[in-house]
Amino acid sequence: MIKAIFNTQQWRLSAVVTATLAASLLSSGCIERATNSTQLVKQAQVEIVRDQYGVPHIYAEDNYGVFFGYGYAVAQDRLFQMDMLRRSALGTVAEVLGEQYFEFDKFIRSSYDSRSVPAQIAKLSPRDKRILQGYADGINRHLQNIRKSPDTLTPIEYIEFDFEPTDWTIVDVAMLFTGPLAHRFSDGNTELDNLQFLQALESQHGKETAWKIFSASKWLYDSQSPTTVPTATTNSPEAIVNPPRPAYLSQLSEQAAGSKLSSYMPTKDGLPIISHGDSNSAIMDTFARRGTSGTPGFASASNLWAVNGPRSKGAKGSLINGPQFGWTSPSYVYGIALHGGDFDVTGNTLLFSPNLLFAHNNHIGWGSTAGFGDQVDIFEEQLNPKNPEQYMHKGHYRPFESWQETINIKGQQARTITVRRSVHGMVETIKPEQNIAYSRARTWDGKEIDTLLAWIELATVKDINKVNAVLDRIATNINFYVIDKNGNLLYRHGGHYPRRNPLHDTRFPVPGTGELDWQGIRSGSESPSVLNPKTNYLVNWNNRPARGWASPDMWWLTWGRGDRANILIDEITAVEALTPEQSWNINQRASYADVNREYLLPYLQAALANQTLSKLESQAYAALMNWDGYWWDKNEDGKFDGAAPLIFESWLSQLLQATLKDDVGEEFFKRFSATGHPTSESTGSINLQPGTKALIRNLDELRSGTAPIYDFFNGVASAEVLQQAFATSVAQLAEQLGEDITLWHALPAAMVYHNKNYRGIPQALDDAQYQSEVIQNRGSENNLFIAKGTHIEAWDVFGPGQSAFISPQGERSPHHSDQLELFASFGKKKMPFLRKDIVNPQLETLMIGSKK
Repeated sequence: MIKAIFNTQQWRLSAVVTATLAASLLSSGCIERATNSTQLVKQAQVEIVRDQYGVPHIYAEDNYGVFFGYGYAVAQDRLFQMDMLRRSALGTVAEVLGEQYFEFDKFIRSSYDSRSVPAQIAKLSPRDKRILQGYADGINRHLQNIRKSPDTLTPIEYIEFDFEPTDWTIVDVAMLFTGPLAHRFSDGNTELDNLQFLQALESQHGKETAWKIFSASKWLYDSQSPTTVPTATTNSPEAIVNPPRPAYLSQLSEQAAGSKLSSYMPTKDGLPIISHGDSNSAIMDTFARRGTSGTPGFASASNLWAVNGPRSKGAKGSLINGPQFGWTSPSYVYGIALHGGDFDVTGNTLLFSPNLLFAHNNHIGWGSTAGFGDQVDIFEEQLNPKNPEQYMHKGHYRPFESWQETINIKGQQARTITVRRSVHGMVETIKPEQNIAYSRARTWDGKEIDTLLAWIELATVKDINKVNAVLDRIATNINFYVIDKNGNLLYRHGGHYPRRNPLHDTRFPVPGTGELDWQGIRSGSESPSVLNPKTNYLVNWNNRPARGWASPDMWWLTWGRGDRANILIDEITAVEALTPEQSWNINQRASYADVNREYLLPYLQAALANQTLSKLESQAYAALMNWDGYWWDKNEDGKFDGAAPLIFESWLSQLLQATLKDDVGEEFFKRFSATGHPTSESTGSINLQPGTKALIRNLDELRSGTAPIYDFFNGVASAEVLQQAFATSVAQLAEQLGEDITLWHALPAAMVYHNKNYRGIPQALDDAQYQSEVIQNRGSENNLFIAKGTHIEAWDVFGPGQSAFISPQGERSPHHSDQLELFASFGKKKMPFLRKDIVNPQLETLMIGSKK
């Protein structure tokens, strides 16, 4: 059941709108005037045909025209959302929302070099500039229309927040990619938080034991972890499982500040939390309550599965993608089709980035998931005690590169801050009292725009064998998947990675004095890849790309045998072949599947074998053994079906306390205590949590007879601990709920479509939120590409809907939430490729200046 959190009436558009605005073009400023030093400008036509779900299909004669139409349509649908995204990426939120966002803007300005993107754009070819300029000019055309008819066209959010939209530049358009893709999905790093954890363990246990505990909870390699590149196709050896404690750690500050975070706690009045590390109580409480699979408050995840050859039935192949950007209102997904110039493509993309993330051109279709490769390192700079604006590097003190950033604040005087950059990257923290600073090195720094343009170019490639040459340019760590019309499948782990000193332990920061500097950047072609795997399937749920590929430094993501990707692998390998529809239906089961059960229940079963159980314990055990492993609420009574989900969750929670809490300590146990179940609100993804993964690894080692790196059971027989945790959890449930096990039910957390973006910045009004009663562990959108031999057939769905427009009178676009029920029921809508296949077309015609 879907609930809407609003009380306004629905808006109805006229069926056909035709607007010709040629007369005001040259005076508008949107189109460059022709001079003796510029190319001629001629009139050209752009047609925007919206389908029954409001998705715009753009028709124009050149690249400028199709991207003009793209920008224009996005502005009609999502202007306020994209405006706040622009401001989130640039650090200009306080200018329109006030002083309470100053710290956020300061964080953005000091974290990312504001000079970089404009400098990259200045070097673009005229062709590439025209693409981005067309997008900006299209937005600005709609802004002209708003200024002419503010009483009907102004999005209500501007009225409520009391500011006006401003014109867009090429740089602004580029930030629609740079913020959500590079900053969000390729900038993860918790090296300082890891160091804090290790130092706390050393205070509690001493260095030797502390290193064992740390390595048992945050490892780099695991030969049992599922990989997207089949293990048999790679010759990469596994590295040492438990490397020794790096000697250079003794050179680092013993008072390490944690990683500087911008995070959002999804409460009605919540502001972004800027904190040194996850020691902030609100952040830690969130970890303990719901776990995490990304920046606190936001998931960074995705899944994909594809089959071809003997595993595909009724088609040459099929590919299903589910990017888990989060559930928000407006959606993080925007549907679009571009037909003209070099482009003949339909699909959808993250927010409204100029590059299409999930699309096809009738020859190849492509998708992506977050790759989580380790592209970012923290360097601890040693400051000059006599001059904190200098730092030691290669034997001498050198000055930081520094400049002033002015932050405008609504209703107040502007404030100026100093930002710094070292040879390693932007200085995110400076602590003169400790004579240290922390710099963040990023392999993709300075490559954002070429990455964007390579991704745009991908839409023009029609031969799967030519895809890798384009992907070589993409610097951010995104997994790419391609299917062509003949069913060929390609996987490529995208991104550029550093060549590190062999002494560098990637889980920790390193001294910035020069000895452990990067030794270069690896080519994108060196990343894991496979064309037509012999298994005839590809699967990824943010799992390990290939054997020999290390886990990232983030403490919340470590690859091991316990991995939710196995849910998808088991589904595919359970049958000989799948039709596209059968493959699509995997999504529903995967969305409700327990991510922990298959790894832990066999251990409990073995522990309770031949044990004498009480009557109530026997009933609870029988419920677990008869459980199908899904968190269903089929009768929609607001409770999960049966007692088993609650029993399992309670037992796992008790087991984590019994094993890890005394070892990791009270403070840091909040990182490990969550069970990863849909009983606490999530913002986009459910996953095995760090404590559960460490527990599974420990149990596996004990079962195999291998001495654990560290035994969280502290020498007690694991079966005894599992049995006692089970007895304790059953007793606690009986005390809370009574001894009638039929009344034991876990309660679902609602799946809320929040009105704040991935930085915690408002992107809609509070009453524009929606919610579904049960969390679905699935993509923010799902798309299906079917290889038909002669062409590609495509379907997709995303909630709430295509448009976010609410008029000044509070009337909503009919496409504000018209996909909610379709999404909740795991339905899908066909994505028309040919114009003749568009259902209920609505046409708008624009006349523009097209540079030739």
